[in-house]
Amino acid sequence: METRASAIYWNRLYKPVIYERNRLIERQLRSEGILVKTFKTGLLYEPWEIKTKSNTPFKVSTPFWKRSLQCVSLSPPRPRPSQIQLTPLKVQSLTVKDLELLSNINWYSNIQKYWHPGEVAAKQKLDILLDSTLLEYNKSRDFPELLGTSLLSPHLHFGEISPKQIWHAVIQKEKTKDINDLSTSGSAYLRQISWREFAHHVLFHFPYIETESSNFRILRIPLVERQNWLSNSRCGHASTLANRLDA
Repeated sequence: METRASAIYWNRLYKPVIYERNRLIERQLRSEGILVKTFKTGLLYEPWEIKTKSNTPFKVSTPFWKRSLQCVSLSPPRPRPSQIQLTPLKVQSLTVKDLELLSNINWYSNIQKYWHPGEVAAKQKLDILLDSTLLEYNKSRDFPELLGTSLLSPHLHFGEISPKQIWHAVIQKEKTKDINDLSTSGSAYLRQISWREFAHHVLFHFPYIETESSNFRILRIPLVERQNWLSNSRCGHASTLANRLDA
């Protein structure tokens, strides 16, 4: 390796294909005598940590939420390191511009008005959430014309802020640990963080939902029957999939 690194660290990703790819890379690196350590930073819980009483994955969000409240760590996140020691070796690399990540067509100009990548911008959005948006979150989030949501989704996706940071900050703002009570705006917002966790949980355990319906009752209906229903619905027939589901 160019850096002659003796250890490699990374944050775990859980999309099944990526998760298995990273496990293969980890085994290969270990076989070459390189220390590998991976960490849970993108989620509050590992997908395999939350299980039903029958020791199976959850398929419904509300029971997942109730069970997860028994597992969430309320310890504050660790502060950022004061410094990071970089290799003294000169490493041949590319600049961001060299990667040609941006299209020649400036389709993203409107996005730039509303989203600024980076940890600093994520922290600013969190501060706005805590100081104003959170006060009416459980009501205003239902009205698109209002600035009623956190706008933290892209920052969470790209790892610029962690769900643990958000969870701890909301708990501290509310000055309560009674997060079972969803009548408060803070608890309603934490429920959305739990929805994100549940989505990762389901995708990890049931990867076929990337191409199939996430409605597990629909999956029990034979594929031919589902295809016939879709064909009828396209032709305007009042086909009754709902009745089939309730049968």
